[in-house]
Amino acid sequence: MITALLAAAWRGRRFGPLVAETLPVTVRASETMLGRARLTAKAADAAHAADALRTGTISRLAARLGLPARADAAAVADAAADRIRVDRAGARTLLTGPLPGSDAELVPYARRLAELETAVEHAVRIERSTP
Repeated sequence: MITALLAAAWRGRRFGPLVAETLPVTVRASETMLGRARLTAKAADAAHAADALRTGTISRLAARLGLPARADAAAVADAAADRIRVDRAGARTLLTGPLPGSDAELVPYARRLAELETAVEHAVRIERSTP
């Protein structure tokens, strides 16, 4: 038993401080994104994918609208609705409402998020270019 403890201590000890090593590979962001998308598709977890899409949309809209990075989803929805002059309830439902539960519901949901982002981008670009 003593021999086993001594062997474990001998094999487990560390010689000097830890050294940070650079990894020999670089993984492109697009590969990471595709890998995560494949994992989500295999898991058939549309709600998780929709939550990731919605979180990204909210953070990009907040930045585009000049809101703080940690802005509430309802505040982002209200600011976006005011900027593109649409109903606040529709924008709030899109950004804070229930998530789609299936892939068939996820595709139109993702399109509506993309349309909202495009509309806000277009509205902000027009405001910046007008004197």
